Amino acid sequence: MGHDMIIKARNRTLADIMCLFWTAKYYIAFFLLILSVMSALWLGAQPHYFRAEMLIGPVEPLFSRSEQPVYESQNIYAGTPLYTMQRKDSTLEFQHFIKMMSAQRSAEKLAVSWPEGVEYFKREKHTVFPWGMRYGLGGLDNEHKIATHLSFILKNRIRIQPDGLTPFYSVTFDAADPDMARVLITSLYNYSDTYLREQAIENAQANLNYLKARLKVEKNSDYRQLLTTLLMQEEYSLMMLHSKSAFAAKIIEAPYVTPYVVWPKPLLIYSGVLMVSFIFGGLFFGLIESVKQRKA
Repeated sequence: MGHDMIIKARNRTLADIMCLFWTAKYYIAFFLLILSVMSALWLGAQPHYFRAEMLIGPVEPLFSRSEQPVYESQNIYAGTPLYTMQRKDSTLEFQHFIKMMSAQRSAEKLAVSWPEGVEYFKREKHTVFPWGMRYGLGGLDNEHKIATHLSFILKNRIRIQPDGLTPFYSVTFDAADPDMARVLITSLYNYSDTYLREQAIENAQANLNYLKARLKVEKNSDYRQLLTTLLMQEEYSLMMLHSKSAFAAKIIEAPYVTPYVVWPKPLLIYSGVLMVSFIFGGLFFGLIESVKQRKA
């Protein structure tokens, strides 16, 4: 019966295929048993990964549209605006923040200030070959090399995805140590936002120093009025930058860890085992029947 099924025409019906699998049921069961045992051993050696997640969103612009001070000095000859002052929108800072979450600078900060995290990555097992290390950090003692490896890890494992059609973003990280994963995304958030704030303070202070120096030597009354307006805005901006609120990104939902394991996924693995068993069992059965036919 099996041989008859094999030598049929190429356009087999679904009933023919089901009949073939039924005929090869012992071969399929054999592969299913072997692969199931191997999968069970592999799953038993796998560390259980949990997911830490937080929801962030952009901070409102420092100056809203209605609050943006605009000063126009008219050119007495052309009668057109000589200068219009506008504040940059904070969206750029938020995009910079997203990049900073996995940047080399952030990895260098973690390598120095968070040795527990570095130790975790040194001993983390491989997700496919659990008998080996996932990363080659064990023999590294140079902070720069460790930071380079950490930057690679962050770029590949930190997931920052838009939350539907909202302006918010979901930040996730999977790790076998759930507390470590939560601390990691929290530390990255704090450092990235603090670093961007410090950069903004430096820029504002530099602008303030320049405007003060320029105001001392400027004689034109229109330019002095313009410089005074700019000076007042930079002073207000510097004052707001020293506040305790978030600068580039704010936390919409505090970091938390999922109560369920995200890897490995036994249902997915055993579904693959079942499919492979049917394929291998059918092919092996066909090969055996073909050899029998040739000998006959």
